[in-house]
Parts: sequence; structure tokens; C-alpha cells
Amino acid sequence: MTTTSIIGALASLASMLGLVPQAMKIYRAGHARDISGATFAILVAAYLLWTAYGLLLSDWPLIITNVVCLGLAGFILAVKIRTRASDES
Repeated sequence: MTTTSIIGALASLASMLGLVPQAMKIYRAGHARDISGATFAILVAAYLLWTAYGLLLSDWPLIITNVVCLGLAGFILAVKIRTRASDES
């Protein structure tokens, strides 16, 4: 494994693991009142674009990393939207 591959793998792992504590906290709390909806909307858009870019390049590590991140950020955004809707009703 090259140094470039190791750095890429570590970056992928850090990107995925960086969202896990927030997702776990939201899952346990059942709400996302203290989360910025705008931030996670931008992150979801970014992960969608990175996934599309990876698909265009047929770069499976890039695709897999961003699909996982998209799922986590999408979960957080969905709970944020649901939380906002329930707070307004």
C-alpha cells in the first residue's frame, strides 16, 4: 500500500467517523434541536456531488466513503426537519 493510499484511507475513515458521534447523539435524544439545518443541507448536497463525481470517475473508495457520509448526514438532516416540524405544531 502506498503512502497516498494510506492517507486516502485515513481521510475516508475520518470523514465517515466524524459524523457518527453526532448521529448517535441525535438518535439517542430523538431530536436535533441544537443542530444547524443549513449546515447539514449543505453537507448532504456536497456528499451527493462527491458521490456523483466518484461515479463519473468509477472511483469506488470515493463513492463508498461519500455514500456512507451521505447516509449519516441525510439521517441528521431528516431528524432536524422532523424536529422542526414537531416543534412548530
